[in-house]
Amino acid sequence: MTDPSLFNRMNDVTARLTELTGRLNELTTRLNSGEGTVGLLLKDKQLYENMNGAVNDIRSLMAEIKKDPKRYLNVRVSIF
Repeated sequence: MTDPSLFNRMNDVTARLTELTGRLNELTTRLNSGEGTVGLLLKDKQLYENMNGAVNDIRSLMAEIKKDPKRYLNVRVSIF
């Protein structure tokens, strides 16, 4: 308990935890204010709905391609 290196390591850990807590606080504040892509998705309902619709459209397209790939994928190989 009297080893100064233990005390120094504990101070180091405390400083890093304080820095991490500050960064997490800043991140949540920015998200809550709608900054960045994720912040916009959290705050802008219309953007969320548009993104969700686009993902659903892509899923539907992928299902159609899997069902009938020849309809969508035409590969021609020619020499010269």
